[in-house]
Amino acid sequence: SSKPGDVILDPFFGTGTTGALAGTDGTLDDVTSLSQYSNEKVGEGQKAVTILGADVKASKDGDIALKSVKVSFDDSGVTGGAATRLNRYLNKVSVYLGDAKVGSADVSEFTESGSTWSKVISLSGDTAVKSGQTSKLYVKVDSATTIDSNDLVDTWKVELANIRYVDGAGVYSTDSTTGDLDSHGTQVLINYVSYATASNTKLTVTTASDSPAKNIVPV
Repeated sequence: SSKPGDVILDPFFGTGTTGALAGTDGTLDDVTSLSQYSNEKVGEGQKAVTILGADVKASKDGDIALKSVKVSFDDSGVTGGAATRLNRYLNKVSVYLGDAKVGSADVSEFTESGSTWSKVISLSGDTAVKSGQTSKLYVKVDSATTIDSNDLVDTWKVELANIRYVDGAGVYSTDSTTGDLDSHGTQVLINYVSYATASNTKLTVTTASDSPAKNIVPV
């Protein structure tokens, strides 16, 4: 019975407002995986590494606000003596809408089911997608400080399992079939590698125009 502008209490997400959302019948119109993310490298000790991206489009019937995304990691590609526990590779998973971080979860909060580790990550802040418009959603990770040598150069899969959103009338919907959400369409391969491999680290030494006289220079 809520109306646009009402403050609503959702048993899962807590207090929120629909006041900023135009229209009353907004839906998730399309989710399109960003093709530039396909076989990503995650190096030990790296932070905010983008591993997945998608265009999220709202229908022309009204605005929507994203409330959560379910992120899933699949270790079925693990071979040899590599670990099958997500916390051996990652510390944190974050969700960004454009340049803004809108949600995160520690890997310790993820739940294991078979070969899949998943978590519904709640979103907050400005998560509105305007009617007929498209916003870019990214999944980024902070890797473990060190990754065992047996676990390096290993392949996992990551994907968006579903997106939960609210429209201007305060109606919540959970979508797992629109666009590339269906049939693992957002799935991306990720490889865990050493920091040096991921960053292609090089040491470069140059002289400045005002270099001092020959001496030992602390670096």
